[in-house]
Amino acid sequence: MASNAPKRGKFLTQQPPSPKEPGKKPVSSTNPTTPRGKSLGKTLTSPSTANTSAGSAAYAETDCSLSNLKTIVNKAKDAAVARRKEVSEKRDRVFNDLDQAENIILCLLDCASEVAQSFSEMTAAKASGNENAFEDLAGKIKENGVGYLAGVKKVHSLLAPHASLVKSYPNQDARAKDEEDNAQTKEEKSIADEIVKKATSNMYSARVEQRLALERSAILKEMIRLEELESATNAVDGNSEKESAGSAAAGSKRKLDSI
Repeated sequence: MASNAPKRGKFLTQQPPSPKEPGKKPVSSTNPTTPRGKSLGKTLTSPSTANTSAGSAAYAETDCSLSNLKTIVNKAKDAAVARRKEVSEKRDRVFNDLDQAENIILCLLDCASEVAQSFSEMTAAKASGNENAFEDLAGKIKENGVGYLAGVKKVHSLLAPHASLVKSYPNQDARAKDEEDNAQTKEEKSIADEIVKKATSNMYSARVEQRLALERSAILKEMIRLEELESATNAVDGNSEKESAGSAAAGSKRKLDSI
């Protein structure tokens, strides 16, 4: 009866363990490669593989940042080069216009000198009664006047676009600040800005007009001097004629008395 009794405990469904053999380790019934716990359903990676992946990602991110930085730096360099080129071209254009205006002004001064000389010659020709020379000089002065006006217009057209480069006097900044502190209305400020703009654009033309006025004044003074000199000469000639006529009359009277 003892041999037919059912087996109990952990040996109900398993074969009884075989006795240990000397010098041999027991074999575990579980598979060592089978994942357990949190690793179920996941692929296990070794620490070296994980470190390599993290390093590659960091290197790729750094490389991308450097590429973006290089792109930004190159764009900034290109913009700076373009800006310097534009400034250089604008400066060269201003200097060229100034050189042309200077040459034209020198020609205008020569023209004004010729006109003054022609006026002097006209006075002499009129005094001597040389009508042909007087008419020739008048035509020459008229031609010089037309050329002078064309030269002034050319100078104005060359320098007017650069009027914004003219710097104001030092006290102008303080005056502008005081005007802003006075709390002008928007309309008044726009009117003032328009006046300043027009004054700046007409600054050079005003200087040219002032120069022309001075030259006209000098020419008129020279003409007045020549006219006074001519009048004095005529007066002296008249007195001489009167004296000679008086002497002739006295001689005739003496002759009559002697007869």
